[in-house]
Amino acid sequence: MSIVRHKYVGRHVRQTRRSMAACAAIVTAAGLALTLPTSSPASAADPCTTPQLSDVMVSQGLPTYGVLARGKSTLVKLFLSTPACLPVGVSVAVTGATLTANTTATPIELDGSLPLPPLGSPSTAPVPASASDVQFLVPGSYIKPVSGPVNFSVTVRYQVTTPTAPALQDAVTFATMPGTTSPISASVAPAVLPAGVLVVPMGDAAKSADAQYPAAARSALQVGMTSLNRVLPVADSGGLVYNLNAGMLNLGAHNEPTSTGGTVAKNYMSTGTFCGSSEQMPYIAAQLEATRVAWNSISGNTRAQRALGEVWQGVSLGATTNTNSACTEGYAQVRGVSAWGRTVGTSLQGTSVTGAIAAMEYAHTVGAVNESDPRYDGSHHSKNVAADATAKGRAYNLYTQQWLQDNRTAMQYTPTGWNDTNTLYEKEDWDWLQCSVLPAVPANPVAGSSCRNPGELTYAAAGGAGQGTFVVTGSTDGTAAGTDAYSYTSTDNRQDPAQPSSGYRVVQRSASGIVRNDPIDVHFEIDEHDGPTADEHAVLRGSFGAAIPADSRATNVELWRGAPGAAGSTLLYSRPRDNAPQFIAAQAQGQSISVSANDERPNDLRLDLFVSCPGGSTSPLATGVKPTTVADKVAVFSQPYDASLACTNGQLSYRVSDGFLATTQGDLSTTSSVVTGSAAIYSPAAGVTPTAYQALSLSGSVRDALDKTVNDLRWSLSGPSFPVTPQLVTGATAKLVPPLGGYQPGNYTLTLRGFASNGSEIASTTRGFTVLADTDGDGIADRDELQTCYPANAVTDASNAVLDSDTDGLANVDDPAPCDFASTTGGQFNPTSFYKNSSGNNVRVQLVGAKIDLTTLRQSDIFITQIAGYATNNLTGSSTSLPATSWVVTGPTTATVTFDRTTLSNVLLSRPSMLGYIPFYVGTLDGRLKGADPSAPNVFP
Repeated sequence: MSIVRHKYVGRHVRQTRRSMAACAAIVTAAGLALTLPTSSPASAADPCTTPQLSDVMVSQGLPTYGVLARGKSTLVKLFLSTPACLPVGVSVAVTGATLTANTTATPIELDGSLPLPPLGSPSTAPVPASASDVQFLVPGSYIKPVSGPVNFSVTVRYQVTTPTAPALQDAVTFATMPGTTSPISASVAPAVLPAGVLVVPMGDAAKSADAQYPAAARSALQVGMTSLNRVLPVADSGGLVYNLNAGMLNLGAHNEPTSTGGTVAKNYMSTGTFCGSSEQMPYIAAQLEATRVAWNSISGNTRAQRALGEVWQGVSLGATTNTNSACTEGYAQVRGVSAWGRTVGTSLQGTSVTGAIAAMEYAHTVGAVNESDPRYDGSHHSKNVAADATAKGRAYNLYTQQWLQDNRTAMQYTPTGWNDTNTLYEKEDWDWLQCSVLPAVPANPVAGSSCRNPGELTYAAAGGAGQGTFVVTGSTDGTAAGTDAYSYTSTDNRQDPAQPSSGYRVVQRSASGIVRNDPIDVHFEIDEHDGPTADEHAVLRGSFGAAIPADSRATNVELWRGAPGAAGSTLLYSRPRDNAPQFIAAQAQGQSISVSANDERPNDLRLDLFVSCPGGSTSPLATGVKPTTVADKVAVFSQPYDASLACTNGQLSYRVSDGFLATTQGDLSTTSSVVTGSAAIYSPAAGVTPTAYQALSLSGSVRDALDKTVNDLRWSLSGPSFPVTPQLVTGATAKLVPPLGGYQPGNYTLTLRGFASNGSEIASTTRGFTVLADTDGDGIADRDELQTCYPANAVTDASNAVLDSDTDGLANVDDPAPCDFASTTGGQFNPTSFYKNSSGNNVRVQLVGAKIDLTTLRQSDIFITQIAGYATNNLTGSSTSLPATSWVVTGPTTATVTFDRTTLSNVLLSRPSMLGYIPFYVGTLDGRLKGADPSAPNVFP
């Protein structure tokens, strides 16, 4: 059942509608054909009542993204209006719509409350959040063309209502872009590879791992990873694959290698909390790389291209949670494989920022923002604040299904308003990251081929039967004394491709000479979160971790800086092949394990400790542990461990390596506490206050005790509209449609539950929010329409939603501050009637009542920044294509500015649907000044 919920809806219709209709009648009477710009109408009862298409948006976050990510959900929005000749008193409303794509035979029906509000006239701009437009969120399964682009066709069903006749039902199909024969389509990237991330909790190992990274942290991590999946150019399902490691990276008391071959005691949590800075990154990066390669060396584990350390906000400090904190939120190796960030479930502003931090650090590891990019600020961050300032109001969150007026770039932290919900990659970052996950590097004038570390995406071809893999990891300052490394041979054949441009080499040597010479990356450069520097903040100690083919002929393994044996080269590390170490005994007591082993070189032995969950993955608990004591040929390891982040009934295993050969055993049970699943709601975000007729887009996830994704998700909404039986939907993403008459205002509780295949509940979570009254159903709450800039009858008149009360270029429904006149000015546009094909004097605009001192501005500062709400960049490809040709200031608040008429006419001619009153916004590109004439010009063909 559906209702018409608006007394008056649609875009603002000015008195010019009557004159345009009269003009159409005169032209028709004279025997001239009046051509209306529509897009392939299949049928229509009357061209003057058939909806017309003024624009189309196909977007995965920003409309400027040139190539869609394969398998990612996509917004397809049709900006519709009535024809300019619509008779007075007649309204047109969409009653339904069907989208088809050339990738599937299954159509998509428009959901939500129908009919939609009546369409507005073409005299005002396409409003991104307009409730009268047709909008689909197309599933990622549709964005998988066999070849070529994905093409869309939308059939719109509508009704025409007149004062004297019954409503007319009809339909029109749109398959081409307005005014063209080009299909509605989008390019899609070829097959992409999954982005594998190993998340490693960080904290004080002397304390409980569950306390250092509690259930609240795991829930916040799920929200953050959902946000990261949203902004990355990867598929919704299987695009980002992350696993939470059961072992915790120790930020507490530990020893770090020095350049003299010794160690120095460090404790980054001596005060009980962690404060991130650049000095810790060499140690953290080396530990993350060692954990990542150990994880990857285990058959059955999902391969991780990158390791992401995460420290919980409860045991760390940062500006997002602590006022005036100088502690950083994260760090990353630039063009490396390791990064860390804070897990922040609730910032000072009440929002989650885990995913925003992770998005920035992940992009750094791929090399963004690259030095060749004009946005580069000297520290691999963007100079911009907005993800796209040229498409203001058209940024979109695919998971919350919300327009992002205040969109933010993920590549520049801004203290206020930067969070998981509104961050996006800029187009340049999208292209760069997309290049990094494609099997073949595409032609990209900005990125070239440097958008990827060679071979980082897939394993190299496996070695021969029984050949196995040689793993080497550690850190170095480029000297033998300053190199801390360990290595082992694995029977697994999972190997990393070589890094041919590196100056560091792993050499396998036999009695007759070198049998393998593999370059590996050593990562020295990190992003500078302590502030930009002249260099790119290269640290003195680099980390490395690589798995290369093992050669059965090798009798020695070496790590070289430079070509082996060449002048100026340095041998950093060497281990001979002899008998493998032999276990003597192993015993687990409480949270500690003791292992002893026999070897010819006991001081060279290193211990790795793992925990395996029943039916789950195996996680490194500790890597590269040095002997506690050495006596004769026996090395004894005493290693504390905490498997409380893993599972119950886990099995401990341990590997001891002499630097060449390794021996592995596993026969001890853990005594870890019970680990439960975790649930997280991403959308609706905390603190949202939807209006009564607003559909609720749901997004969330549940993970079980083995940290695996749960597929059976069930949502329930309880509140004033559902006093007995809650509203129910299922799925990781879903939508709740308002009931007949809309949601009753008041407090509601949304519950998400996850269930196992046997029907048992694994985990659940809730989110409360308040639904606000919206009497006229225009998407603006009644309480907000009581602001002084709204008309007196705003609560019952929906037309004010598409007005621009503060003349800043944003319709009230899209404007977070609709009554903010801080930077606006009034205007008088001349000529008041603008004929597209006419020539004559240049356009003159008189500015009056400016809120800033106009004497501080120059002619070169002034442009036509928007036409009918379209940013000039979207119309012409350049934000500076309509500059002022003269600028005469007559006082601090008044000035006269002129623009070239021919240039402006050409822009209007390229948009046939721009007719009637159209606001031309005049001002500066940075928004210091913006304004328009509220009544002129009226544009005619």
